[in-house]
Amino acid sequence: MKISTTNLLHAIWLYQIKIASTGVLHHYINGNHGLCCNNDFWRKSSTSIHRCGRQNITSKISKAQLLRRIKVLINDGLVEWTNPDLTFSVKSDSLTTELFIDSRNFWLNQGVPEGQKDGKFKTVKIENLEQKQKAALNYLMEKHFYGALSLDWSKAA
Repeated sequence: MKISTTNLLHAIWLYQIKIASTGVLHHYINGNHGLCCNNDFWRKSSTSIHRCGRQNITSKISKAQLLRRIKVLINDGLVEWTNPDLTFSVKSDSLTTELFIDSRNFWLNQGVPEGQKDGKFKTVKIENLEQKQKAALNYLMEKHFYGALSLDWSKAA
């Protein structure tokens, strides 16, 4: 099967949204969660795709072909390595920053704390975690994916 460049970029962005919906959460031993810091390191970390997980982007082409296509997109300036040869993202700081902020705000509104107190990270047990994860994904999809379907990716970078 084949996949167009535009459809591949949509698939990458969709998977980044899925990652970001829970990527801003830190998981602790006792089942509690806290929110990641609001900085560039955590923005990239919580919205990027690891090359080992690329098969979750699409099943229309093989993992090897997908990696080749991702490298072409990187060379074309549409995708970038966020951690050289390990993680990648669509090349648009504005898109990923908005996605990151909206994901963090969703979880803040759910009562998930951020930061530290007395040298310990603030955490909370999230009731109905699976439902809230689905709600986070739906919220981010509504806000970030459906508008991206008409996005000119060459101008998004």
